[in-house]
Amino acid sequence: MLLREALAIDDHDIVAVIGAGGKTSAVRRLAVEFHQLRRRVLVLSTTKIEAQRGAIDTQLCDSLATACAAARSRRAGDLPLLIVTEQLPTRLRGVPVDWVAPLAAWADVTLVQADGAGRRSFKAPAAHEPVIPAQATLVAAVAGIDAIGKPIDERHMHRPERVAEFAGVALGTPLTIDAAARVLLHPRGGFRDVSPATRRAIVLNRVDGQPELDIASSLTAAIRTHAAILVIATALQSPDPVRAVWGG
Repeated sequence: MLLREALAIDDHDIVAVIGAGGKTSAVRRLAVEFHQLRRRVLVLSTTKIEAQRGAIDTQLCDSLATACAAARSRRAGDLPLLIVTEQLPTRLRGVPVDWVAPLAAWADVTLVQADGAGRRSFKAPAAHEPVIPAQATLVAAVAGIDAIGKPIDERHMHRPERVAEFAGVALGTPLTIDAAARVLLHPRGGFRDVSPATRRAIVLNRVDGQPELDIASSLTAAIRTHAAILVIATALQSPDPVRAVWGG
């Protein structure tokens, strides 16, 4: 099964991807999958994003008008287009959130990376994030399953103090399955400002073998005890990325 199939993404969806442990990989995977269908794919970030090479074109735009012109010029079969506004020393600055709707009008599918994670496997958002466009039709929260059992600290988590607060445990405590579920579903977590009409999903990434799948299954049970939400286990670096799907 492809990731786009597991997430039930269709033409004209605006997909916001948040979380940690594979967010950029999820965006890239979806971009490639829709390119293979000859869809016009637009990739945006409302924060910062790593430079993309190979399968995604990048265009630097200094205004909404130039960005719309770039999006409008794309044709079926063209490579996915990443629009950014500034080249930074190590990353690229994305676009203002109010650019998303006018740009999405020129795409078949729009993929938005809506927060950062400092290359960590797990996070809880700060008060100012994620930056999700109001027009998003699907919000997918990514979490690396390899974070389970790791200490809640700067080495393993992004914003560990928020992770500990949302989980209700002390800093340095190993992240348990129940604690991870509490963070992912916390009222001040990544889904806090998402409209009830917007579809939601949790993507548990780095499920590379049976031990990881067992952990993902247990975490899904903890999540779905409290929320009837779609949960997908993935190995996004694999040619066959979807390991299991629960709910939907």
